[in-house]
Amino acid sequence: MQSHHLRVHDSNQTTFDAAETERCNLLEALELRGTHHDGEMNSLKTRYNETIRRQWSLKSGILNDPLAELPREIWEEIFVGMFGDIDDVRYTEDLLGFLNVSKSWCNRLVSAPRLWTRIVVDDSLEDELAKLVICLELSGSYPLEVKVRSHHRQWEKVLELLMPHTSRIKAMVWGSGNLSAFWTENPIQSFGSLPALERLYFPDQFFYPGETFSLSQTPGLKSITGLVTTLNEAHKYAELPITRAFLYSEERTDHKREKIPSQWDCLSHLELSGIGPGGLRNILTALSHHRGESLVSLTVWNTPLDSLQKLLAQLQLFNLQTLSFNMHTEFAIPTHHLEEDIRLLSLRKAKVVLYGDHHGVDSRAKDWLLHTVAKTMPRLEELSLRFSIVPLSALGHLQTLPNLWRLELDVYVDNGEGEIRCLLPHLKALHCHSRISGPRIYSSELREYTVQDDAFSVVTPPAPNSCLLPLSSSQSLVRLSIQHHAIALDLTNFPVLEELAMGFGVHSPPNGHYPVWQSDVLEQLILIPATCRNLRKIEFITPFQEWDMLLLMLERRNFLQNPDVHRIEEITFQFAQPTHKLIAPISSLLAGKFVARLPIEEYSITAISRSFSDISKADCPDCVLIFKECPEYGPLQPPSWRRKTEEAMNDSFVASGIVADPPISTEIGSWLSNKKHRRISAIKQFSETRERGKKIRRCVSHRPFTIAALMCDGTYS
Repeated sequence: MQSHHLRVHDSNQTTFDAAETERCNLLEALELRGTHHDGEMNSLKTRYNETIRRQWSLKSGILNDPLAELPREIWEEIFVGMFGDIDDVRYTEDLLGFLNVSKSWCNRLVSAPRLWTRIVVDDSLEDELAKLVICLELSGSYPLEVKVRSHHRQWEKVLELLMPHTSRIKAMVWGSGNLSAFWTENPIQSFGSLPALERLYFPDQFFYPGETFSLSQTPGLKSITGLVTTLNEAHKYAELPITRAFLYSEERTDHKREKIPSQWDCLSHLELSGIGPGGLRNILTALSHHRGESLVSLTVWNTPLDSLQKLLAQLQLFNLQTLSFNMHTEFAIPTHHLEEDIRLLSLRKAKVVLYGDHHGVDSRAKDWLLHTVAKTMPRLEELSLRFSIVPLSALGHLQTLPNLWRLELDVYVDNGEGEIRCLLPHLKALHCHSRISGPRIYSSELREYTVQDDAFSVVTPPAPNSCLLPLSSSQSLVRLSIQHHAIALDLTNFPVLEELAMGFGVHSPPNGHYPVWQSDVLEQLILIPATCRNLRKIEFITPFQEWDMLLLMLERRNFLQNPDVHRIEEITFQFAQPTHKLIAPISSLLAGKFVARLPIEEYSITAISRSFSDISKADCPDCVLIFKECPEYGPLQPPSWRRKTEEAMNDSFVASGIVADPPISTEIGSWLSNKKHRRISAIKQFSETRERGKKIRRCVSHRPFTIAALMCDGTYS
C-alpha cells in the first residue's frame, strides 16, 4: 500500500512539473506574440488558464468534490470549525456564500441543519430579517445559538420571529452595539421563558441583572459570563452560575461587607476596581480559600503602585494564567527591590498600565516596576506595557524572561542620545503603538511586527524605513502589519516576508486623509514583482481606493516564470466586502489565470471620484470605494474633509530610480507616472463635490472579507 502511495505521489509530481514547463512555454509564447495577434493571443491565454487549472487540481490533490467524498459528519465539523465561535458575526453571510459554489453544494448545505443554528441579530447586516428566517427554517429542530449585537429599530420584528423558537435557544451572546436600552431591565425579559438556555455570554459589555432577573426564566442555565455589580450587592447573585465578573467598590460603603460569594465555584475571570489596599487583601485572602484553582484571570484597577508587592505576594496562592494591573502614581513610588522572594510560576500573560505617568515621574520607579515584573513572573510568555515614557535601560530587565515571545509596547521608549538597543533574543512578536519604539528593540528571531502609530493626528513627511525596524530584525520577519499615516517602506529589507498588512488611521477621501502609501508599496511590486519572493497574503486594514494598482501588481507578480517566487494567493479587506466587479478579476489573478477585465481606468480613483461627484445620489463613501450601489437608508449628512489631504499627495512615495525588472510596457509606465496627477485631480473633484452640497449616508458596517484564488470559478457541478 505504501509503495502504491509513493508511486501515485511521484506520478502527480511528474505531471505537475510537466504542467509547469508547459505554463512557462505558454508565457514565453505570449510575450513573443505581443499585442498584434489578438486571435492567437486569446487562444494561448485559454490554454494557459487550462494549464493553471490543472496545476491547482494536482497541487491540492482533490480531483473530486470533497462534500461528495467525505462523510457528512466530517465536512459539517469543518464548516462549523472554519468560522470559529458564535462570536463571529459574519457566520451566516459566509455560509450563504458557499451556496454559490455549485448546485450540488447548495443542496448539501441546505440539507445540513446543524450548520444553520447560529443566528446573528444585527441591524448593520444587509437583509438581516431574511437571513434570520433562513436560519430558523433550515436549522430544523436543532438547538440554537443567538447573538444580539444591537437593540435596533426592527427589534419587535426580530422578537416576533424568534418567539416560536425560544425552546430551542441554547446559548445567547450579547455583543457590542447600543445595548444601553437593555441595562435598565433584564436583558432576556423580552423572551419570557428560555427553558433550554445553558449559556449567557457578554463578551464586550457587562450584565446588570436588575431586580427582575430570576433563574426560573432559565432553569437550565449553567454559566453567565459578564456580571457587573458592587461588592456589597454581589451576594444577591450568589445562586447565579457566574464565570466572569466585574466587581467594584462604592465610596462611603462598609468595606467589611464587601466579599465575593463562596457559591461562585465556576468563577474563572475576575475584575476588581476601586478597592483600597486593605480591602483588596481581605478579598483575595477569602477568595484564595475556595477559588484558588478555578480563577485563571485577574484584573485589578486603580491600584497604588506602592501596594504592588503585597498584592503579588497574595497572588502566589492562585493558579493565575493572566494578570492585569492598572496602577496610578498618586501615592509614594517605590524604588527599592522586593524584600520577599515572590514567584508567580503559573502566570503566562501580563498587562501593566501606569496612570498618572507624566514626564516628571522618576524613571527609577519604572525601572523598579519592570524589574519586579521580570523577577516575580519568570515564565511569562506575553507582556503588554502602557506608560508614557519608559527608559530603554528599564526594558533590559525583560532579557531575563527566557519564554517571552510576544511584547506589546504602548509607550515611548527613550534611549537618550545614544543608539543602544534592547536585545530580546527569543522575542517573536512585537506590537508597537508608536513607530519610535520599534527601532529600540532587537531580536534575530522576530517573526511578526505590528506598528500602529496613534500619536500622529496630522500629516507629516513619510517616516524613513530606518525608523521602522532594525534591519537585523527585519531579515527574519514573516508578518508585517502597519497602520500609520505615512511610511516609505522598502520591501527589499524583508526577504522572507509572507504576510503584509497595511492600513491608515482614518477613513476614505470623502471624510479623511488619503491613504496613498498602501498603493506606493504595491508600485514597488509592480516594478520588481520578485521582491519578497515568499509573499502570499496581503491585508488592507482600512479603506482602499486604487484598485488599478492592485490589479496591475497581480498581473505582474502572478505571471512570473520564476517558480521560486510565490504567487499572491489571498487578499483580505477589513473594511467592507468588495463587489463582483472587483472580486471576479482579483480571484482569477490570485490563481494565476488571465482575466478579461474592464479598462484599467475603470478601477482607478478617477472612476471613484467621478461616481462620487453625482450630487443626486446620497452615497455612502465606503460603498463608493467598492463600486457598490448604496442602500436607501441611513441619515443624511455632509461629508467632512481635512485640508491636509493634498499635502499627503505631495509627500507620497515616488518610485523614482527603480528600474523595472522584468521591463514594463510603455502603457503601464505611463499609467504609473501619472499616478500622482490622478490623485490630485480626484482630491479636487471630491472638494468641488462637497462644496456643491453633496450629501452622504453611512450604511455599511466594517466587516472583513477575504478573496482567495478561484473563488468565482465554480469548481463542482
